[in-house]
Amino acid sequence: MKIGKKIVHFNGENYTLYEFLMVHPYNDKFIILIEKATENPVKQSIVGILNRDEWQVGYTQEDIFRYQIKYYREKREKIKAKLESII
Repeated sequence: MKIGKKIVHFNGENYTLYEFLMVHPYNDKFIILIEKATENPVKQSIVGILNRDEWQVGYTQEDIFRYQIKYYREKREKIKAKLESII
């Protein structure tokens, strides 16, 4: 991964933008990211990122909007199903 590569972390309806900075100098199982909103460094496990849908690389703003639309549609369907089971 190159320095400056954008990474998006989806957490439910929220998302956080990060930028790749470097592999951790003392432990190659971790990377250092910069949170775009606060410019704070964040240490993240590589294993915690791999094979998890909530971490994505190369997403555009349009992709993020699509993810949020999908999330809210799924949430709406769950609420709808719950209401139907109650009624």
